Amino acid sequence: MMDDEIKELVAEIFNIEEEDVIPALSQDTLDNWDSLNHLKLVTAVEQEFNISLTMDEIDDITNVEKLVAVINTHKS
Repeated sequence: MMDDEIKELVAEIFNIEEEDVIPALSQDTLDNWDSLNHLKLVTAVEQEFNISLTMDEIDDITNVEKLVAVINTHKS
């Protein structure tokens, strides 16, 4: 399940509506999910959830579903 905080962060970083943030949203389906916005997303997630992501985790975040999974791994 996707947390409202995650939806809000993703919507803010990519300048889209929260209702458009779905698990399948990815680098392939969103034109402005580029390297700069990916870095902004990672930084925002680390700050918001007080976690540190590994390089492998950062590279693995290619869609919202994977982002949620990585965050949940750190929260548990």
